[in-house]
Amino acid sequence: MKLRWLVLCALTTLACATVARVTQAPAAAVGRLLLPPEQEARLGAELAAEVRQREKMLDDAEVQEWIARVQNRIVGAVPADDRQFEFETQVIDDPETINAFALPGGYLFVYSGLIAAAESEAEVASVLAHEVAHVTLDHPAQQLATRLGVDTLQAILLGDRPGAIAQLGAGIAAQGYIAAYSREDEAEADRFGLSYLAAAGYDPQAMVSFFRKLERLEGEGSSAVDRFFASHPRSADRARELEAQIRALGLRGGKSSLVGGFDGIRARLAADSR
Repeated sequence: MKLRWLVLCALTTLACATVARVTQAPAAAVGRLLLPPEQEARLGAELAAEVRQREKMLDDAEVQEWIARVQNRIVGAVPADDRQFEFETQVIDDPETINAFALPGGYLFVYSGLIAAAESEAEVASVLAHEVAHVTLDHPAQQLATRLGVDTLQAILLGDRPGAIAQLGAGIAAQGYIAAYSREDEAEADRFGLSYLAAAGYDPQAMVSFFRKLERLEGEGSSAVDRFFASHPRSADRARELEAQIRALGLRGGKSSLVGGFDGIRARLAADSR
């Protein structure tokens, strides 16, 4: 009852706001007010269910278990105060797409094409670290607030727009991301993701090497990265910024594998794609 009263008070003040008229900062603040952790987790679960229904999920328990174990390595490195959700990562069966995205509440999706394109477990972990950072930094919820506006968020929260979840899920499945993040959000997720990657025990250079790979694919005009680059800054810029951060922090060492079995996972994906 207290939560609903706070929400309705906020909406009384902001009812005239529209997506076109609000800037990202106020919209983000509204998003946090309307989506406390328990509500964000519920919304994320409903959106994840829509994505699973609309996308072809990889029917390979071994690969799904492997990605969950890599995820757990990264999440275990996140400071406890920043861990508000139980994370869940699943693989979408699409060998032609190099992409990953995060939903509110800690639901992550990775395309099988991304795992196949990576050279090591650490490179896959670096992508998961970036997506985990988006969630810990509250970026998906903020983007929903910016994209939908106050009226729609109110309706979803109060259960008055049951079709909105299906519509959002369809859009996410079609685009491969929840909404285009700002360059500042992406850079912030890279920085925090790099810290999670290193704290988990992985080689921080793996994040750089993965972006260098994407840079080469981008230069070749590969269609596999189209959706990735639709929502992210250029990989060359990100790789340079990450290298500077690694030097500034003196990050060294780390391993290319902690869970193990990466070559076998890639072999399974190759077999599954035939």
